[in-house]
Amino acid sequence: MATLRLSVVGLCLLLIALPARGANILGLFSSHSQSHLILHMSMIKALAESGHNVTVVTMMKPTIMHEDIHLIVVPLTDEQEHILEGQMKEMAGQKNSLLSTMIRLMSGMSVMIESQFQLLSDPRFQRIYETKFDLMFMGYFINDFQLGVAAKLKVPVIISWMQAPASIINTYVGNPTEISYVPNIQTALGQGEQMGFAKRLENLSKELLVRAMMLILDRRLDRFYETQFGEEPNFPTLAEMKRNVSMLFTNSHLISEGAIRPLVPAIVEIGGIQLKEQPDPLPEDIAKFLEASQHGAILLCLGSNIKSTAVKPELIQAMFKVLSSLRQNVIWKWEDLDNTPGKSANILYKKWLPQPDILAHPKIKLFITHAGKGGITEARYHGVPMVALPIFGDQPANADSMEKSGYGLSQDLLMLNEENFRAKIEEVIGNEKYARAIKSFSKLYRDRPLTAKQSVVYWTDYVLRYNGAVHLQSPAVHMSTLAYFNIDVYAAVLAALTLVVLLTWLALRFTYRKLCRKSQKVKRHALFIQLRSSPQANMSRTKLQLAAYAIILLVLSCRPTDGANILGLFSTFSPSHLVVHMAMMRTLADRGHNVTIVSAMKPKLAPHENITLIMAPFSEETLAEVNQFMESSTKDKVSMIATIYRMLMKTAVMLDSQYKFLLHPNVRAIYERPQTKFDLLFLGFIFNDYQLGVAAKLGIPAVISWVGVPFMHIDDEVGNIYDPAYVPNFNVCVDSSQRAMNFGQRLKNYFTWVILKSSAIILDRRMVNYYNRAFGADLQMPSYWEVRRNISLLFYNYHSHSEGPIRPTVPQSIEVGGVQNKEQPDPLPSELAEFLDNAKDGAIFFSLGTNVKSGYFPPHVMETFFKVLSSLPLRVIWKWDDLQHTPGNASNIYYHNWLPQDDILAHPNTKLFITHAGKGGIAEAQYHGVPMVAMPIFGDQPSNADNMVSAGFGLSVDWTTLTEASLAQTLNEVLQNSSYREKVRSFSALYRDRPLTARQSVVYWTEYVLRHKGAHHLQNPALHLDFVARHNLDLYACLLILLAVSVTILKLLLRCIWQTLRPLAPSKDKVKTQ
Repeated sequence: MATLRLSVVGLCLLLIALPARGANILGLFSSHSQSHLILHMSMIKALAESGHNVTVVTMMKPTIMHEDIHLIVVPLTDEQEHILEGQMKEMAGQKNSLLSTMIRLMSGMSVMIESQFQLLSDPRFQRIYETKFDLMFMGYFINDFQLGVAAKLKVPVIISWMQAPASIINTYVGNPTEISYVPNIQTALGQGEQMGFAKRLENLSKELLVRAMMLILDRRLDRFYETQFGEEPNFPTLAEMKRNVSMLFTNSHLISEGAIRPLVPAIVEIGGIQLKEQPDPLPEDIAKFLEASQHGAILLCLGSNIKSTAVKPELIQAMFKVLSSLRQNVIWKWEDLDNTPGKSANILYKKWLPQPDILAHPKIKLFITHAGKGGITEARYHGVPMVALPIFGDQPANADSMEKSGYGLSQDLLMLNEENFRAKIEEVIGNEKYARAIKSFSKLYRDRPLTAKQSVVYWTDYVLRYNGAVHLQSPAVHMSTLAYFNIDVYAAVLAALTLVVLLTWLALRFTYRKLCRKSQKVKRHALFIQLRSSPQANMSRTKLQLAAYAIILLVLSCRPTDGANILGLFSTFSPSHLVVHMAMMRTLADRGHNVTIVSAMKPKLAPHENITLIMAPFSEETLAEVNQFMESSTKDKVSMIATIYRMLMKTAVMLDSQYKFLLHPNVRAIYERPQTKFDLLFLGFIFNDYQLGVAAKLGIPAVISWVGVPFMHIDDEVGNIYDPAYVPNFNVCVDSSQRAMNFGQRLKNYFTWVILKSSAIILDRRMVNYYNRAFGADLQMPSYWEVRRNISLLFYNYHSHSEGPIRPTVPQSIEVGGVQNKEQPDPLPSELAEFLDNAKDGAIFFSLGTNVKSGYFPPHVMETFFKVLSSLPLRVIWKWDDLQHTPGNASNIYYHNWLPQDDILAHPNTKLFITHAGKGGIAEAQYHGVPMVAMPIFGDQPSNADNMVSAGFGLSVDWTTLTEASLAQTLNEVLQNSSYREKVRSFSALYRDRPLTARQSVVYWTEYVLRHKGAHHLQNPALHLDFVARHNLDLYACLLILLAVSVTILKLLLRCIWQTLRPLAPSKDKVKTQ
């Protein structure tokens, strides 16, 4: 595995980012915390080592430097230093809750913020405006107003954040803050722990408190921004700057640390950036001290913000008495070496310590820490168990999480005494379970495709290459609150439904009156009055109204290791789907895995020593019904909605045929009488979730392969967010110039979402039935929903960074868009190669995919194509199924019933691709930079074509209205206008620009699942929450009830007070007399 990682990284470093080397980068790090600065400087040092010219502005001298870093230090004044030290000492002397910490922060915020504001006016800082920079890094420390520096320098900005993504920072990049299953930085969770009702209530309370604090602070930050930059001409507002942050680097690795949550592409995790792959040599005295530690050693460090002298003397004395009596040697970080707690042969005091290098030493058995994020990270990386003494801020939550995960114990510093301190040290050192747990975590933490430093370099260069990488911005950052929560759409839908209900009621009332016979007019009139006035009638009408609104609200609220044995199960009807699946299987076989493929269709797959192919073909009857469905799609213009309707009508055929595939003797033999011990299942998704039962039957993890873009049904498999307010469905085309969907698009998107959600509910019911029929007899089998909630990975044939839409995804979603594309095309068949090589004027490739045969179309459509194509000077390669009955003979046209599409598109003489706009064909043309003319037929093809046209990669024609003149005009426009080729070639460069190729991603993440026994730690906690908990409905209901009870009690108290005081008030008559 190490060999793979080195080869991958080596390839990446050779192929990427070369043009971006030598950029001028500004780092603005005005944090008052040395531990924060260590992380920022580690990141900047990596960039300096990669060849960039870096200037850093700080308010304190950093401990990490590089000879190529130009450092400007603008220190705090003595008065400011004294105030901040006093605040830290005060916090060290008393118990600090989140609320008390925030109150102190708010009270002392003026010093912290004003010092960062004053930095901007300092002459030493002002000189930076004389230098031409290409990029700015800003260390976030409640200093939003410093974004104006990037605006003044006219450079993109990357924010460096010291924690995991949180609401305080998520807004910069439009990342969602999911309160129901993502803990606040102050909410402690153990490894893999999920929040119950009480923990969700705690999380909600803390989140509301943080947001309230930020609302107050935002006003002050706006004023500082206006004061500093308000007089600059044509200057963006702070809100505009916050919406245009290029990237956010977070000091986290959620795959190992948790909690798993959706992240947008603009968030890059660089947790452990300060860690070295190889530790530096220790200072001589420390090295000798450690080597002489026969019983191991303990490192004690309470961080850089709180000086040891700030801790109460009696607590320090208790710690000294315990540590001096231990067998282990102790290295103690102590600032005032002239006044130490005491002298002991086993204690070495040092004012400064190379903490990561000491923790990397094999003699270190325990780390006594204040539970700061940096220290916790370093201990976990090196596998050192801990005893935590948290003081303030995020430290108590960090300590609780560490303890719950089994990596050590926590002790309230203010409650510390000799007895409990000794007991916890001896327990952690003496009980091997803590060391085992944290060493296991260390392996998981290190297991990533790129190291933190490689990620910093790659993504920084990415931002530089693409002038800020604006294409990575989430649409959510550019939306108003009204649009983000789709309030206007819901209001419009509610208004429309209310109007329909009202008009229907009026129409029924009018019809009823007209139909009343005149002879019974008086009687019926009396009856009508009686009905209207009777309590029963009023009650019935009220119930009907409530039921109607309940329905409306319901609608609105539905919002490995080498040589593993891998089984691929592919029951698709589509050869184009199979191409993508086979590319992944071939990649894994090339890697050395033993792959068994079970397919309903024979794949175009060259013999391979590591691949065994087993066929379980569909019946002739089933194939005839599928072909009939495909042929019907070419008889009239079909929309996405019509396609969904037809698919639902054909669901019985689709599901039943795949159920029969499960019962095929060749398939049943695999999961009922397995001759091979499989390690992993790959399932090609085509609305066949119930086939996941094969993985459960074999007791192995399952990976799903999906050939299209993300959509609701497949997102549900891994708990991805599918928000109709800013994530467009595949039938909604958003112009590349748009930052977000407009009202009309969001309205269309919402209705599509409702239709797809309804379709998914119908399909799920049917799949449950098929699952129970196939596996229900086995009482040991998990339920359909349990199996579906426990898949390991989802591979998408998609690349969000280039294709869009930008959306938050969970770590289980792995993008392998273009996996079928070869880095080096295979040689073409000799006849075809000669035809293309001799195309002096270039060639056109014409293929309508593998699902729809050319003969399905009305004859005049293909005749039109033949007449136009045969008249062109370019040569034409035309995929035609029935070579005995072609549209006509022409010297410039080459017909064949099968063509190596990817290799043809890679040929330099291919100038145009006429396509049905299937996902695979579009991806291949984009990869090779070939402009297109699309003729979409059904499914996602119309929207694929619209997106392609919107991006400027070609044009689209409607085959139902096609004429020779319109087709010739379209072809000539794309062939003669170079803008189409330039745009698709520019996209091709962006599409290829990724840290790992699609095939490398398949290998790495497949083996990751194998190494980690299914990698269930990647699962989104939302998968295991019911609807009520997922949306915090129980919390909101309780809060509403509590509010209602509180209001009722308050009213009763006020009434009681009023009734008590009322007799004492003077009467009006008495007052008048007086």
